[in-house]
Amino acid sequence: MQLLDLLDKDHKVQMKVMDYFLQNGPTARVKELNQSIDVSYPTLQKALSVLYTNLRNFNNKANLVKKTSDTFLLVLPSNFSVKHFFYTYLEQSLNYKLLTSLFYEKEISITKLAQKNNLSEASIFRRLKIINRMLAEFDIQFRNKKLIGRQLQIQRFYFQLFYKAVPSDHLTYLNTKDSLNHLINVIKNDFQLHLSQKQEQMLSLQLHVMQRRLDYRQIIKNEIDKNMMQEIEKDPFYQELKNILMRFLSRFALPGADNEAVHLYLFLLVKGFYHKKINGGKILLFYIIF
Repeated sequence: MQLLDLLDKDHKVQMKVMDYFLQNGPTARVKELNQSIDVSYPTLQKALSVLYTNLRNFNNKANLVKKTSDTFLLVLPSNFSVKHFFYTYLEQSLNYKLLTSLFYEKEISITKLAQKNNLSEASIFRRLKIINRMLAEFDIQFRNKKLIGRQLQIQRFYFQLFYKAVPSDHLTYLNTKDSLNHLINVIKNDFQLHLSQKQEQMLSLQLHVMQRRLDYRQIIKNEIDKNMMQEIEKDPFYQELKNILMRFLSRFALPGADNEAVHLYLFLLVKGFYHKKINGGKILLFYIIF
């Protein structure tokens, strides 16, 4: 799924125009834009006009200058953040709003979504059908008031969505709970782990996603292959990580908490964390820079 696919139609055209300038240089002819983006001429003219206004509102030093009747020049200051600018569009997107609502609510009704977004239930239903087509890539669906799918996949989807979409300075606002910050410090101290700011943001976001997706009302089925689970359980690093997480989750009456330990273990491996035995079996954690 591409983040651009989440935008509403008019905003998508504007960001395609923006991307054309970023990929091909600061100057572009209207004819070239029209051929590349494949929209009608009036639609393109409207997109250029609205993009100009949005750029100026976002940063008064940014500009989209009409040099000739057929040529535009994009001017961006050195401190201009494309990701922050795109995020202003994403926050207005109904698709993104629905996905975040599904993230923060364990169960949610069509009626509630319609009221929250000032739309008809039919409009919400049509959008959810579009979202379900996007989520099919992750084997996730919205059905019977909630997201259906493997918890590992749901966590993976939301981690990728927020990490790609949300600017780094906004990510820090997602996790404001002292308990999660304490858990991060315990993991860092127990494994003598020195994290960069980016690495700590990744871990913080993953734990935030994990905690928001905990469901105390249902028993989570084991999602890990039996043979793979046996290999994981042999790993002393996993056992220590599991003990840390179990202490953290002990405050919750959570069935199937072992799954969360495996999810976190796999996340650390997939994102480049590596462990090995040194000096008589002591476990250290190293981060591999790709």
